[in-house]
Amino acid sequence: GAFSALDTRISPQLEAEGIARDFNRIAQDQRKKLDLAVSDRITVRFEASDRIAAAVLAHTGMLSDELLSDGFDRTEGLDDAATGKAGGEAVQIVVARAG
Repeated sequence: GAFSALDTRISPQLEAEGIARDFNRIAQDQRKKLDLAVSDRITVRFEASDRIAAAVLAHTGMLSDELLSDGFDRTEGLDDAATGKAGGEAVQIVVARAG
């Protein structure tokens, strides 16, 4: 009979999805802290490694829908950023009301 081994490594796509979910959770927490209305659109600035940034940028559609974000801007030297873990790495996120 056929034999198949379970691949315990996570595919790059699944890993990126997990990172995007982590990022979403951090940004959602920031939305709540800012006491934004459910319908308020936001902008998101973030500082992260290339690995995290690639995952975020690969999932901007999903993240935009979840967060009602008008854009994701990768930058450096953020002030007053929320720091969290995405994919096991530190990421800094600043959420602001759009407009």
